[in-house]
Amino acid sequence: MLVDKLAETILTGENVGFFLGIPITGENITGTSGEFMVKNPPIFPRSCNSLSVKPEDVTVTSGESTVTVTGIIEDDEGRAVGFETDGSETTVTASYVEELEPFLAQGVTVDIKQDTKEVSILNNAAKLTAYAGMTITIKSDQILSANGLEQFKKLMFYEESSGTSESVYRLMDKPLNLYGYMTFHVADETLGRIYFENVKMSPSLPAAKAGDNLTFDLEMTVAETPKLILPKE
Repeated sequence: MLVDKLAETILTGENVGFFLGIPITGENITGTSGEFMVKNPPIFPRSCNSLSVKPEDVTVTSGESTVTVTGIIEDDEGRAVGFETDGSETTVTASYVEELEPFLAQGVTVDIKQDTKEVSILNNAAKLTAYAGMTITIKSDQILSANGLEQFKKLMFYEESSGTSESVYRLMDKPLNLYGYMTFHVADETLGRIYFENVKMSPSLPAAKAGDNLTFDLEMTVAETPKLILPKE
């Protein structure tokens, strides 16, 4: 691989983003003329094999039948917010993954540790190294903002009861099975993404100190090995 090192663009924190995906199952939605808007946009690329959302990232049913998704609807900023079908349905049920960018992120660290064992062999002083399973973790440092409690609700709590003036949410005792990706870009050009599947998050609540920002950490484990997606030249 030959590159002009002196012409390379150095990437900084402004060139990387970290996103999570929260599964939404059996959401009842309505539409007209075969166009349907999901209730929890934007849509996450559930297949984890593309730089954009594809029709296969949304599962749609009408009654007992599966409905063909023919296209993805995007807003003015290119976020996937709905889908199109080729049928005459006005009410459907959609399952997809909601995309959420944790805010306000101060950093993200992916740590990979692989089990190794040194093996001695007969008739040779050298040792070989055997490689086994990997332990993959993600940690993201966060500052709490005014809307930050909403992401706690989506990621770590479930609704226990709802009244006329408030809803009560309780901390989950078992984590959701999430998705995630890191995206790398320069201006409007996407350089690539690293996808994470089967992500589980440990519960975390904000820490407070007088005269300082409220902070918390998102700590996650990843069961599957990550995928790197690059655009073709």
